[in-house]
Amino acid sequence: TDSRLGVGFRLGQHADFQVLVELGPQTETEKIGNAEAKRRRDILNSAIRGEMGPWAKSVAEFNMAKLKGKQQAKEKKNVEEKKVC
Repeated sequence: TDSRLGVGFRLGQHADFQVLVELGPQTETEKIGNAEAKRRRDILNSAIRGEMGPWAKSVAEFNMAKLKGKQQAKEKKNVEEKKVC
């Protein structure tokens, strides 16, 4: 049978902790995550650690900083919208 057990909590504005465990063969439910997302995450982590060379590391760091800036801008916009309401 398919069984899933999950626990999660959040501390502060950005902190988050989650644990999800799957027991048994996946016959009725979809597996958690997918292979494509794992592959992209593994490649990004390798690039950030410098395992793919200095150029890939600098590009990965730049893209992560750019993404972080977009997320911060989105959060700031959400906070401002809440103040207006």
